[in-house]
Amino acid sequence: MKFLELYSIPGEGIIAAFEELGDTLLFDKQGLQSRIITLKHQGRDSSEEELGLSRMTSVSKHRQESLF
Repeated sequence: MKFLELYSIPGEGIIAAFEELGDTLLFDKQGLQSRIITLKHQGRDSSEEELGLSRMTSVSKHRQESLF
């Protein structure tokens, strides 16, 4: 899986886009965390998912700081 980019979707928040086998998969923060846990339990690589989550968290934190 390859991390592509983040989207800000009204009513949904920040969504991470990934490419896997030619398909685009979209995850919110909770879904991405769940996928990372599942991959780790299966002994599979979750580095791209962790990159997406890290960027998602960074953007969320920056948005919150700019509100105050």
